[in-house]
Amino acid sequence: MGTDGVQPDLPDPPAPAQSDSLDADSRRWLQDLGSSGHAHDDAVRRLHDLLLRAARFAVSRRRRTATYLRGGDHDESVSAHQREVLVAVTLNAIPIDVLAGRLNTTRGALYKTLHDARKKLRHELTAQGLDISSMNERTRQHER
Repeated sequence: MGTDGVQPDLPDPPAPAQSDSLDADSRRWLQDLGSSGHAHDDAVRRLHDLLLRAARFAVSRRRRTATYLRGGDHDESVSAHQREVLVAVTLNAIPIDVLAGRLNTTRGALYKTLHDARKKLRHELTAQGLDISSMNERTRQHER
């Protein structure tokens, strides 16, 4: 309900998938999710468990590259200051002007710090066998 007590208009749900293209377990799961009572609750619990497993997998996969930002196994890859600036700008989305004020420095100095940190990370990741150029290309294509 909205703040005015009126039910907001919600878009129509997507059309259900063709049941011919689903296996028996998937059809049953969709049926249970659309039902009520114990079958619905069980289906929601299974979906929740599946989503948690997927999220844990994604986090564990990202930890390998995030180690450089946390200062884990490769603490020498970026300095503490570079890490602070890189995390603040890229992960926490702190505007460069605000960060410059907090750290009592200039925007130019922070841009240089970011440049150096990215260069070091790029070198470390390339040394680990990761193809950074293809990652950059995929990112550019995704942003279009």
